[in-house]
Amino acid sequence: MSVEELEEDFEDFEEEQQHPPIRCSSCSGTTFGSYIYGLVFPDDDLFAQIGRGDIRLRGCCIEFDSPQWFCRDCDTDHP
Repeated sequence: MSVEELEEDFEDFEEEQQHPPIRCSSCSGTTFGSYIYGLVFPDDDLFAQIGRGDIRLRGCCIEFDSPQWFCRDCDTDHP
């Protein structure tokens, strides 16, 4: 695989990660929250988003298959 092909695959991967799925594969729900990885600097807005269930904090280790989204209806992780 060439460098250009790898870069194209990575760009496609990034594009997929910017938008949540249309429907949950488990419950067909349409409400998703996102995971935040790494070191964060909390403020009132971040705490409010966490309190509403819009986001969840994860650890610093990000794997290729780490979930980016979660279904707010049934709690299923989505890539």
